[in-house]
Amino acid sequence: MMDKAGDRILNIEGWLPNLQAHLRMEPESMGLFLNKDVAQFVEIARKLQTIDLDAVQKSFESFQSRHEDGNSKEEVIKLKEAYGVLEETCKNFEKKCMQAVEDKSEYEEKFKRIKDELRIKEKEVEHLERVVADKDRELKHMAKDKESALSRLSKEMGDKLSQDNPAIADLSDPNRSTKIAEMYNSIYDNEWTDALETLQSTRLDEEHAVIALLEIMKTIYQFCSNVKKEHVEQLENHLLRPMTKREAWSEEKQSTQSSQKQIRSLLMECIKLGAKDMIPSLQKSYLSMRSKAMYAEQIPEYVQKVMELCWLMNMCNPPLVFGDVPRTGERLDKNYYKEYTKQGEIVSYVVWFPLLIQENGPVLTKGVAQPIPSETKLSRSSVKERSRKDIKMTGTDQKAKHIAHGTVKRTVRTKRVQTRGRRRNTKEKIR
Repeated sequence: MMDKAGDRILNIEGWLPNLQAHLRMEPESMGLFLNKDVAQFVEIARKLQTIDLDAVQKSFESFQSRHEDGNSKEEVIKLKEAYGVLEETCKNFEKKCMQAVEDKSEYEEKFKRIKDELRIKEKEVEHLERVVADKDRELKHMAKDKESALSRLSKEMGDKLSQDNPAIADLSDPNRSTKIAEMYNSIYDNEWTDALETLQSTRLDEEHAVIALLEIMKTIYQFCSNVKKEHVEQLENHLLRPMTKREAWSEEKQSTQSSQKQIRSLLMECIKLGAKDMIPSLQKSYLSMRSKAMYAEQIPEYVQKVMELCWLMNMCNPPLVFGDVPRTGERLDKNYYKEYTKQGEIVSYVVWFPLLIQENGPVLTKGVAQPIPSETKLSRSSVKERSRKDIKMTGTDQKAKHIAHGTVKRTVRTKRVQTRGRRRNTKEKIR
């Protein structure tokens, strides 16, 4: 029934536009329309009367509801599909979130474990750093000990090698043999020259002035040697026998040779430390002696330098010594002596002693000797006889001898100038 009502409504709906068009016509046209279609119109009106409008309304609403339901189903289907996709996405996202939470917990656990391990490692590193610092300090301390031990060993070995072995010089000793040799040459160049001029100013000739200077040096060396020996013995006795009187020292039982040698070595080191401080008192003692050499008081500067030289020579172990002095008329040994102002092969007199590193040892510096000129033809015996006579002569006898031989007397000033010039030329030639 609803379908039929619907069909009718559709027919009416299709006819209504025609009706509306006819109603807008002119009266004439309207008349024609009424005449022509009145029957049809009446039929339509009759049909309209038979239509149940409520049913039609309900039918229309039902139709509209069905139409809307159809659209809603499609939308619902689409929504369901979208919801399914969304739900699936949400599930996936939820799974990922759960996985992320699990990963986060795992990472937090790992981080905590690593942090704990790092803290432990840091403590281990701190401990190792302390150990390394301690070892470094120990290593430095051991290096210092090693260096100190090597220094002591080197010193001991050097002492053992240099002890009683003058061929090996202790370079740390400012008064070693080479330095003393330099002092010896300096005295010859300076103080000896001044002393020679001073003695010549007292009307001594050059040869006798030279001999006097050598005698001063010889007696001073012997004086220093005796003082050193006595000084060491006294110190040794005071050290080993402090409660014994000096007169009974020789009666006491001597210490063993090894310990005595070691004690003497240590005492010599102590004496060497104050060696230069003792020189003024040594010089004073020497000049106060009756057995001192002649003319020593007239040349104190020379005596002071020779005293310092001879004292330092005796401080060496073994002591430095002067070489043997050849006699007049003997052949000049040029390994030990240089020529003075003349050239020749036969010794006339010695001017300066050679300096040896020890008795019968190598030469540190050569001595100086005045030879007999080569052109002078004198026999060996006549030369020796002349030398003996000259030594016995006094200053006045020597002067008379020179006058007898036609020697021209020079003034003191002329002799100084000529002597200095002669020695300067000779030294330049020697060098």
